[in-house]
Amino acid sequence: MIHALGGRYVLIMNKSNIMSAIVTFDVSEVSKNTDLVLRYFYEMDDGLDMGRQFDKEASKALLENVLKNEEIHLLATEADFLQEKMPNIVKAINYYNDLRSY
Repeated sequence: MIHALGGRYVLIMNKSNIMSAIVTFDVSEVSKNTDLVLRYFYEMDDGLDMGRQFDKEASKALLENVLKNEEIHLLATEADFLQEKMPNIVKAINYYNDLRSY
């Protein structure tokens, strides 16, 4: 929500307007549990309904990015899902909202 405050506009962050997250993973745990990580990446609901084959390929691409970069950008709801399913593999979540979209 954006409020006018002293002639300036200030973004008031709350759970409803946080849309994105940077998720950092424990790469050594990801490496040991690739099947589990792939399964949860596949189960994440991005709301796109692109089909099973697309979801499988997207899951593999996410896994490759995690192993290479240790972190990925996701929707906040996807980050929450992974934190719930893999608390020992997800090291940190940094929520943000891209203000350019306003």
